[in-house]
Amino acid sequence: MIVVRSIIFLVCTIPLLVACAGSPIEYTPQPTQTLRLYHTATLSPTVQTTLPTLPTPPPLGPTATPFVHVVVSGDTLLGIAIRYGVSLDELLVINPGIDPRILSVGQEVIIPSPGDESAGALLLTPTPVPIDLSPVRCHPIPSGSLWCLTTARNTTSADIRGLSVLVTLVNPAGQPLAYAPAYSPLDLIPKGSLMPLAAFFPDPPSDYVNAIATQLSAVQVGEEIIRYTDLMVEKTISERGSDGHRWRVLGEATLPASFQGSAARIKVLLLALDATQEVVGYSKWEAETTLEQGGSVDFDITVFSLGPIIDHIDILAEAQVIP
Repeated sequence: MIVVRSIIFLVCTIPLLVACAGSPIEYTPQPTQTLRLYHTATLSPTVQTTLPTLPTPPPLGPTATPFVHVVVSGDTLLGIAIRYGVSLDELLVINPGIDPRILSVGQEVIIPSPGDESAGALLLTPTPVPIDLSPVRCHPIPSGSLWCLTTARNTTSADIRGLSVLVTLVNPAGQPLAYAPAYSPLDLIPKGSLMPLAAFFPDPPSDYVNAIATQLSAVQVGEEIIRYTDLMVEKTISERGSDGHRWRVLGEATLPASFQGSAARIKVLLLALDATQEVVGYSKWEAETTLEQGGSVDFDITVFSLGPIIDHIDILAEAQVIP
């Protein structure tokens, strides 16, 4: 079980008290998925638009056999798209579980068949478990790129895993201009909990006025819940930076002595929330080595806000059993 000085449940949200504001804290950034702080203007004005119709999964039943590309060393998703004469957007839509930044040798990528009217025609997975998504909030950064955040809330009666969404930038007429996928930073999302997802646009179109998030994948957790185990998390330091845009937490994660598996991968997620309970940034830390029964590891995480002042933080944690 997960503990903050006492035991808490796996991947539960842990409200942490706001420490007194002090001098900025020196720290060593972690080489993990971290949304960086930038002081920018407020979000681009949102106008009332007609949302575009995005591809949706077809009913279950017989479908055409799709062509599959097996990833080899040196492949990129963009290179695969160019090779087969399809768009990168189509590949992202019909391969929702793929992270375009990281491809593994031997990984399979579904390729749209010639003549398909939409990428959605090849979506072979069942309709995903519906998840509540908050309105997308986009934050420009000085380089001209754009981070767009949405928060998923699992209001279903079961735990879910494998959550991904597609964020779409639209123009004043509601026409889609650009797409970017966003993946849950933790695999498991227990019922009643929330999870942030962030999409990155390196070169967003100048005429976008709004962004929407469309769920691509999410499945209920059944017997595979045995993939996850209890984890104890102890917080030793929790301090907010003097500017209110960063927060640092140091602590220790421990596998209990009751753990029966061989080892587990440990992840800790630090969420920054504003006064309206919206996630404004997150930082994920992952242990470099696996933990065995009774083993522990220290973590040091700093989260930055993409815009609003951080009002408080939450911690989520995950211990995934190695088969």
